[in-house]
Amino acid sequence: QKTELQDFYFYWWWVLDLILWKNIYDIDLAIQSTNQEKIENLKKILKTKWFSILHPKRYYPIWNGKIEVYLVYAENDKYFFDIAFIKNPKIFGLFNLDSIHCNFLEKKCIDRYWAIDGYTSKTIIPVKSLDWENPLCFFSHFIRLCSKYNIPIVQKEHEKFINQLTNKLNNIDIVSQEALYWSAISSIFKAIKQSKNQEKFCDELLKTEMLKIVFPELEVALKNIDKHFLPNIKDRNTMIILLNNSISWETKEWFEKKIKILKQRSWE
Repeated sequence: QKTELQDFYFYWWWVLDLILWKNIYDIDLAIQSTNQEKIENLKKILKTKWFSILHPKRYYPIWNGKIEVYLVYAENDKYFFDIAFIKNPKIFGLFNLDSIHCNFLEKKCIDRYWAIDGYTSKTIIPVKSLDWENPLCFFSHFIRLCSKYNIPIVQKEHEKFINQLTNKLNNIDIVSQEALYWSAISSIFKAIKQSKNQEKFCDELLKTEMLKIVFPELEVALKNIDKHFLPNIKDRNTMIILLNNSISWETKEWFEKKIKILKQRSWE
């Protein structure tokens, strides 16, 4: 007999990590419901399993606000659960690599957009129109996927998508996007820290000009910094100090304001 802890989907890049036998700590789960009582019941069950609830419930709409999603973050000494409550978990994913999902009860893995082939060929392909979702979401996912799977940002296969995304980013009031904006800022730092070759990753990110739109203060810092120091960065404080010391006083003021707001989020 199934329980609420068994009726879920694995989604995002966690499924690909599982297939690739990567070490897994951060697990993405999706539950096919937005019922508030079910959300509260699951949190109670998790607490009995020695999980700490780090964020009780975060409203995170997708598809430009058309689809409601509620996020719950839970952690124990072995795993971090990022749990999404959504009416249809199968719609998750913006690219070939993050659209793969697996139903736990049915033990079925669905790879509709050839994520394994994309990983092998080191190519990221959007599987949804840029009109479907906020461009900041596309930006965040794209750079995280490139970093996580050591995929070059700058390549012929990505050129058309990057140009289209850059135009979209130029046509929105980015800072007013609130949660999506801070999520994008967080994703930039995560991607830099996670990349296998941080100097190359930063150089490629600068070449796209997307960073100039999303976080111009960081663009200035990365252009001025001696990137040979980047591989030695082991924690976020070291990264911030290094970047902060490479920019002018005028730029430093805005950079520090954004970092202070970012501290409210978990991004290391």
